[in-house]
Amino acid sequence: MAASQTAVGRCSHEAYVGRPSSVQLNTTSVLTSFHRQVGTARQVYWKLMRDGLAHGHQDHFYETVDQRFLGDEHFLEEGDRWTADTRDVSICPRRVAFGTLLAAVAQV
Repeated sequence: MAASQTAVGRCSHEAYVGRPSSVQLNTTSVLTSFHRQVGTARQVYWKLMRDGLAHGHQDHFYETVDQRFLGDEHFLEEGDRWTADTRDVSICPRRVAFGTLLAAVAQV
């Protein structure tokens, strides 16, 4: 297994590429945004992840607005407006630095 695959394989990405995963989630809604056929969707998703590795670590992806969503505050606010009538979750407006979150979890 390539080093990039090993690094990615430690989280929910395993489920998205069709491997057994320690993270239990429904991948259908994400994968169908890439392609209607699961196999092709997984290939496109994996290519996106591989291409992203070329950019290296990007701190802005780790700024926590709401841990359930990946995106900056503007993206989340826009998504909140688009889906307000049809979703069953809401955005938590509180920002928490990752270090603060990690310290709080370590105390539990």
